[in-house]
Amino acid sequence: MKNRYAIIAVLSALIYLPSVFGGFMWDDEDIITGDSAIHGQVSPARVFSPEYWKRDFPGAESRYRPMRSLLLMAQWRVFGRSPAGYHAVNLLLNALASCLALWVAFLLLKDPDKAFAAALIFALHPVHVESVAWLKNVTDILMFIFSALAAATVLRSREEGSGKGPAALAVALFLLALFSKENAVMLPVLLFSALWLLDGESPGAALRRTLPLWVMSAVFLVFAVFFLRRAPASGRFDIVQALLGFAQYSRLLFLPFGLNADRSVVTLADAAGPALLAALAVYGWRKSNRPALFSAAWVALCLVPFLDVRFTTGRPIAEQRLYMAALGTGLAFASFYRRPSRPWNYALAGLAVLFGAGTAARAFDWIDPVRLWEKTAASSPASPRVHNNLGVSYERAGRINDAAREYSVSMALAPSESHPSLNMADLLYRIGDKAKAEQIYTEVLSRFPGLYRAKLGLMRIKLETGRPGDALALGQDLVREKPGDPEVHNALGVANIALGRRAEAMAAFRKSAELDPGDAGALYNIASLYRDSGEFPLAVQAYEAVLRAAPAHVDALNNLAILSDMSGNEDKAIQLFKRALEVSPGFYQASYNLGGVYFRRKMYVEALSEYSRVLAAAPGHTGAAKRSAEIRKLLNEDSRK
Repeated sequence: MKNRYAIIAVLSALIYLPSVFGGFMWDDEDIITGDSAIHGQVSPARVFSPEYWKRDFPGAESRYRPMRSLLLMAQWRVFGRSPAGYHAVNLLLNALASCLALWVAFLLLKDPDKAFAAALIFALHPVHVESVAWLKNVTDILMFIFSALAAATVLRSREEGSGKGPAALAVALFLLALFSKENAVMLPVLLFSALWLLDGESPGAALRRTLPLWVMSAVFLVFAVFFLRRAPASGRFDIVQALLGFAQYSRLLFLPFGLNADRSVVTLADAAGPALLAALAVYGWRKSNRPALFSAAWVALCLVPFLDVRFTTGRPIAEQRLYMAALGTGLAFASFYRRPSRPWNYALAGLAVLFGAGTAARAFDWIDPVRLWEKTAASSPASPRVHNNLGVSYERAGRINDAAREYSVSMALAPSESHPSLNMADLLYRIGDKAKAEQIYTEVLSRFPGLYRAKLGLMRIKLETGRPGDALALGQDLVREKPGDPEVHNALGVANIALGRRAEAMAAFRKSAELDPGDAGALYNIASLYRDSGEFPLAVQAYEAVLRAAPAHVDALNNLAILSDMSGNEDKAIQLFKRALEVSPGFYQASYNLGGVYFRRKMYVEALSEYSRVLAAAPGHTGAAKRSAEIRKLLNEDSRK
């Protein structure tokens, strides 16, 4: 079996290797780079608090996934804003999950060849790409790992006749699975089905063996549905949508073609999914092929949590939700697989190549957000969400006009949605059209009075257009709504500075830096306050803190160089000015200041070179022009002597 584990792990890692070159995608910006709890000084215990998930978590509602948050906290301390490390961790965790799939399949089927076939199909299944390449979906991988460990503990304790120790371990592992992703609630019924259908235990005996897991599952469901949600589910269960979702999910498991990041249309081809699943169940029943019957039950049961669209907010169909269900596809193939039979070996090899090629191709799509969303828009042209996400990818690629066009399309397709309008307003703000941006923010707030992001956008504009009093009022409202958001505290500090309230500004900046120690903006504002008030030693310490958080912060480099020069440390000042120019060669302020140091040292040629750089970037700079003329005069006098 050791060789089989190695083969599964290596194949899984190799096929997802391209994902390491990807970036932060879609919700990753909010959940990883935008959550102060992940990279702030928040106690890890905070992410177990329902208040955090109901009020402070920047993602969707009705979620409770503290295990992911703990993992991201650890990763942030190691990788920071570099996505490659996060992708590598997802890749390794997925390889571990594939090995655990082999172990669980062996415990279920008691045949190493069949178990290997099941795990190989699981490891190479194309529906896993969303879970591996999309960083925030590490929840699916973690949930599977802990569920597989819990299942293996129960199955092994059954074989060994163990007592309370393994049962307690299984309960602890199941709790970690629930804390990873809520659809782990189906593990008790999956284990019950395995003990009943595969091992032949009576329903009563199977229920008694899994009873602690059933109890924990019920308690967690009550917590998640009735106590955690920000608002109760609206409307009624839609049986038609449930059936359509079941059709598309099951088809993707058996025929994973047409992968798409946004699925809103069910086609006739999706009918093949339920047909194949029903055929598998009927065959298993009529031929007494218990593994085939169990694999059909595994698939169907894993899909149950995702059939009520009231609880699958945002995306009614999402491929990452099939992570655990995909093992059922492998078990289905394994139920027919015969190792000594050459046709079955060819079939396994062919399916592995087909699935592996599809997975590799899809993993490459996820490396480039523009390519991903352009392909998605071509498949789902009527989806406002897709056009909005395509606009975001264009904007980040610097294609401003294309981004504005896609936001406009999204706004036209879904006038009641706030995100496209907010993205358009943010874009207009960034390109300097503050009047139009303010108009859109105000219009969105008229429809969604408590919308946090619109208020924050208006606050920025009011600060920059000379209305600090209005900005302060908005900031005070925002702090009451989200006291844990460092960006609001930072903006509040800027408003207080504009109103001459320096003590209040310093308190706000310090709170922002406390919530997010890696936020160079708040640290820079603290340093500037110290500098402006003449507290130069404290300003130096603060600028050094800025550079620890953001070594390429050109303004901090320049200002720290000025303070070093003022304290008589010209050598350090020269070094810092040069660093600033390496970061930003067109930053003529550093060139001008460096020219001044050279001039005092009578290094006239070097000084003239720096002043020439200033005049090339800012031809009307009078100080550089005056000094350049003075230096040329001195050099001419020296040449005549």
